[in-house]
Amino acid sequence: MFKKVPTSDLVRTYFRGKTKELAAASQMAIAQHAGLVGGHREQIHRIYLHGILPARFGAGRGMVYGVAGHSRECDVIIWDSANFPSLPLSDHSFFFADSVRAIMEVKSSYSDTELRDICDKCAAVQSIMTLPTPNLADTIAMLQLDVAALKAGQEHDGILHFRRHIGTTAVVLSGGATLTADNIPPQLLDNADECWPDALLLLEPGRVIAKQYDERGGRIGVFDMGEDALLLFTSFLMGLLFDRIVQVEDPLYLQKYVPDLDIEPAATVPFPLLYPLPRRVALWREPREPE
Repeated sequence: MFKKVPTSDLVRTYFRGKTKELAAASQMAIAQHAGLVGGHREQIHRIYLHGILPARFGAGRGMVYGVAGHSRECDVIIWDSANFPSLPLSDHSFFFADSVRAIMEVKSSYSDTELRDICDKCAAVQSIMTLPTPNLADTIAMLQLDVAALKAGQEHDGILHFRRHIGTTAVVLSGGATLTADNIPPQLLDNADECWPDALLLLEPGRVIAKQYDERGGRIGVFDMGEDALLLFTSFLMGLLFDRIVQVEDPLYLQKYVPDLDIEPAATVPFPLLYPLPRRVALWREPREPE
């Protein structure tokens, strides 16, 4: 008789299997040269991402360029390949910042030096300047504001839109158990809004460290997930991507399919905000005094 398996168990099983594959494959590099070993491990994650990302997204390696500023070389760049071009070069690609939704750094093992390198690369991505033009979501938001203004009988001066920065993520294959909420370097914490990755996966200890924002400000959450760390990290990654595109259908968030996944952080650390929170702010005019 066919045994019905809960959807959440199937999703968990898939990501736990992928965790074992990534851990095993990371040890299979046949070259001992550090750069070649790193390239091998980057390719592992490109293969993983190509299997899980919606077809709209591509995953490549290269640098991100804005109208002013550019990133350092990124291990993995996730970009909207269905709607934007890139400039392929001999061994990497030139990606336009308008098309890039997230970057990922991949490290073989954890160290303070590697953590600082991750943070430096995240900060370089944050500093890229773009000149965005209104998209479909902006147009709809303006129409909604116009309707609200007509109903209220009040005039407005448009919308001030604080856009989301390019998402930043990182994966460390081994080590990192010592990185906890209690020992994040103070200089990195002070600049976490700019330099700390939005989501960091420590694969071996099964820990995810992610930035979270609300009306109170920013905080770093530490999630000890064990075998489900890759699942939570992928859910965070998908959220970063879906929050940075205009989508007709409702986005699929993995956590919806694993409702019993415990996503409460074991610890949180607040950090100061250096940038405005991403949001749209309606610019209402002062009501006129009756004549």
